[in-house]
Amino acid sequence: SCQFPQARLVIVGDGPIRAELTDLARALDLAPRLLWVGAQEDVASFLRCFDLFVQCSIFEGMSNTILEAMATGLPVVASTTGGNGELVVGGANGFLFPVGDVEALTQALAKYASNQALRELHAAQSRQRALEHFNLSLMTSRYASLYEAAVRTEI
Repeated sequence: SCQFPQARLVIVGDGPIRAELTDLARALDLAPRLLWVGAQEDVASFLRCFDLFVQCSIFEGMSNTILEAMATGLPVVASTTGGNGELVVGGANGFLFPVGDVEALTQALAKYASNQALRELHAAQSRQRALEHFNLSLMTSRYASLYEAAVRTEI
């Protein structure tokens, strides 16, 4: 039985292993609790609907998606790769876990699933941290996204 039966996973984005992950979710009987919306232009509209943001990357630079999630006011659970440790202060605006450590990821998710007050506290601290420390970075990443979209349109 599932510890948090009301929990849902929404995956925004796409990639080469989507079919494999969809098959795995079906085999584990998780498909009814999973919504895979694919690549989206307006990710912010999705972020505003979430209770928390999770990034399980094996490799990451300075993550624009984490910055967007923070600016939206979401607590963040992220792997300890790249610049994630600069964005997420464990126990303040989210939780970090070692790359590939499923148990640590599960524990972080359980802390949030069982504690709305903690989610709300970390959400507020996430937004404040993004605005105070990374506002310029966020603005730069948004401009970069616009330029990338314009280049893709031209090609």
